[in-house]
Amino acid sequence: ALPALPPYSLTPLRLAAGAPPDLPALIATPERLENAYLALTFNAAGDLVAIYDKEHGRHVLAEGAQGNQFQAFHDAPRMFDAWNIDPLDELPFESAAPAESIRVIEVGALRATLEIVRRIKSSLIRQRVSLSAHSLVG
Repeated sequence: ALPALPPYSLTPLRLAAGAPPDLPALIATPERLENAYLALTFNAAGDLVAIYDKEHGRHVLAEGAQGNQFQAFHDAPRMFDAWNIDPLDELPFESAAPAESIRVIEVGALRATLEIVRRIKSSLIRQRVSLSAHSLVG
């Protein structure tokens, strides 16, 4: 450990033998990402359907809710076009198709990552969902 390192400075570092740090285990499958504090559950369509807070013993997402929805809205603005969706309108939208693939692309001591590939209209979406070993709610 470095007790102090001034900003914009350099210092040589040396590797030293020692015990590896005690890190909580990460679990990664196409259906689940989990650390010591959180468990994230995905369905076969690639939707995040549950986030369980282990510390407080509660579900964070409302039952039946999804945490990673992609939607394409029809943009018909009253005043300005592009990138603003008028909040008072019930605009038609199209949701992304179910996942074409869900795979674990990283699982290490510090982070686990899923890659979810899906389409919406003519766009390909490659979403990466990562959970670090020390991620917790709020």
